[in-house]
Amino acid sequence: VQLLTDSMTPAIRRSAGSLLLQCAQKTPDLADLVAKAGAPTALKKFFTLEKESKQGMLTGIMIAGTLASFKAVVARLVVDSGAAQPVIDSIGHEDLDITGAAAWAIEQMAQHGELITGALIEQGALTQLVDVQPRVAAQRKSLELQRKVKQATKAVIRAAATSESLEPFVDASTPPNILKHLLRKLEVLLARSPKGRQSFVTSGALQRLQTLKQTKVLDSMTAINSFFPEDVVKYYTE
Repeated sequence: VQLLTDSMTPAIRRSAGSLLLQCAQKTPDLADLVAKAGAPTALKKFFTLEKESKQGMLTGIMIAGTLASFKAVVARLVVDSGAAQPVIDSIGHEDLDITGAAAWAIEQMAQHGELITGALIEQGALTQLVDVQPRVAAQRKSLELQRKVKQATKAVIRAAATSESLEPFVDASTPPNILKHLLRKLEVLLARSPKGRQSFVTSGALQRLQTLKQTKVLDSMTAINSFFPEDVVKYYTE
């Protein structure tokens, strides 16, 4: 694990990364050992050293995603160590192979629930996933890439714990395929949270909701509007 941070010999550092990835992929117990040996913390420096290397970045992202895939406690280690931030930043990478790997890794982290996903959203995961959608959609032959980004986006939205974390994305600029899932999740969150409904108004999200014209989201719009007094909704509609 210490060799991941070797700044003098890139070949040794990358070999160490490849070996740790192979170990982590074998069994959950081996992944646990790799994590407990300090791999999440070492990964943060590894990403810094490998930022100009496609293969190095892919290896680091795969290690982070693999470690996070088995246990919530390990996924939390990855996020808390700072190793998740370079993965999140890599979603918008110019190399789409790195984008796809990063999206897959984020899905592995987000599957463990609200606590971890809340931290991912705070670090910009959902913003990156939303922003990369147009570029990914243009890759019509890259169905696997589209699937990875879509699955990661849905996983993050599905595990969001608060409506406040999703409010910025209630916007006409958000792609319709994402808005559909986003508003369905907001239906659930707003229904049970008076504080969330208050924030939804004061943040401007309720007002922006009225500007959405996509047919796919009309039912969710109606459901969300029903949580608020009719005169308030009417005020933002006119």
